[in-house]
Amino acid sequence: MRTHPCLAAILLFAAPGGLRAEEPPVVFARSGCRVTVPANGGPSAAVGQVALVAYRRQWAGPVRAADGAAHFVAPEVRVPTVFRLVPAQDHQTTLAELVVYPDQPVSWEQKALLVCAAAPDWFDTWCDAVGLPVEKLKGPKALEPGSWPERNRPALLVLGRKAAGKGPAEVCSLAARHKASVLVLEADWFGRTGRPSREVAVAPKQLAGALTDWQGQQWALAPAFRRYSLPWPGLSNRETWVAGPEYPLVEEIRSRKQDAEGLRVVLSYLPWQEQLGRREVADQLFLRLLAEGVRGTSRRRPINGRWRLLWPAAKDVEAGERPVLAAALESAKTASLDDAVPSAGANPGEVRAYVLDLRGKGPPPGLFEPDGVLKGIEARIGAKAPLLILGDDSGLDAWKWLEADHRRRRSSRTGVVWWPDSSLPPSVGFRLRLMQLFTEWDIPLEHASRERNHEDRKARS
Repeated sequence: MRTHPCLAAILLFAAPGGLRAEEPPVVFARSGCRVTVPANGGPSAAVGQVALVAYRRQWAGPVRAADGAAHFVAPEVRVPTVFRLVPAQDHQTTLAELVVYPDQPVSWEQKALLVCAAAPDWFDTWCDAVGLPVEKLKGPKALEPGSWPERNRPALLVLGRKAAGKGPAEVCSLAARHKASVLVLEADWFGRTGRPSREVAVAPKQLAGALTDWQGQQWALAPAFRRYSLPWPGLSNRETWVAGPEYPLVEEIRSRKQDAEGLRVVLSYLPWQEQLGRREVADQLFLRLLAEGVRGTSRRRPINGRWRLLWPAAKDVEAGERPVLAAALESAKTASLDDAVPSAGANPGEVRAYVLDLRGKGPPPGLFEPDGVLKGIEARIGAKAPLLILGDDSGLDAWKWLEADHRRRRSSRTGVVWWPDSSLPPSVGFRLRLMQLFTEWDIPLEHASRERNHEDRKARS
């Protein structure tokens, strides 16, 4: 799926949740257990007798739905099975789906505790169905200071829409306050729910971040989703865990709060209830997601790298045109062309990366000359101190060492990353890629400024 940048921006900033009502609710249960299934057919549908059907036959019912719900004993199954709740006289209309698991609890070897607050209903019933140990808090108020009980072991906090606050900054503060990693399954500040032209499959090659070690697996039936939420559109350090066709499907927001070291804040934009119990690997992947959140991290480098902006000058970087660069300026070592190259004897390791932004107003004529202000920059570029070139300019041909191929729009030089797109302001996808790259290079990005937050609210309205 290719999304036009303007359309993507509209989707990202539009009010979320527009498609949720179209999807029948999904409930999970374990064989032989009593289960309540919502049976609300909508304002134009009169729901009376309902039944559970699967494989073209009726398994339970008919029973009369009361107060918008029907009560059953979950059928006995040997493998996870999807049942449709239908009107007894109309098996074509699906009111809800019931996914029944065998009476075999999953193996959960993590020592940390799972805690959920205002989690989606499907997550609550799925935990019960698979026998996953989880402590269910009574709501967002249970997360307020003084309400969180002391625990002797680490925890993963799973949040739903009503407990996710107003954005990742609040979630990161919550993680730091309670010393718990966080997984957000739904939030009003996610981008709008999008429906691709065809199902989006998740294959091993799309896994990254904490899931990278699964890239070499072979899956017979990959999970495939009919919809997903577009990413949170703000500015922050972020790392993709599951890549989508255009944007991340699962990502981690990297917090710089001192009390959050070793904790994770993970945002999942996938409706897992669409695939849990239907694809075995979907259950495995979701359990791995929970386990990695529980495990946290203690060995990765802190986000405190320094970088050098070669062009333009820092005073010319406007947040409206170059939002990611503007968010990273506080960690820039210098914005002066005259001071672009460290003096002899300086430690090259002090600079984590160099950035040359050729978008917008053209650079000075002497920028690419061998004896120009960037003389000697070639010697600084390598795997440990890469050069990121944004945009394109014919002057790059003067740098023979760059090995720039304008036809293929790439450079063969080791340590050079070249993105020739010269659009200003950049597309949503470009911004996300740049935030991810800066995170990979340990370059800190400040959370959205007050002005940027105002712009986001204005765009959403």
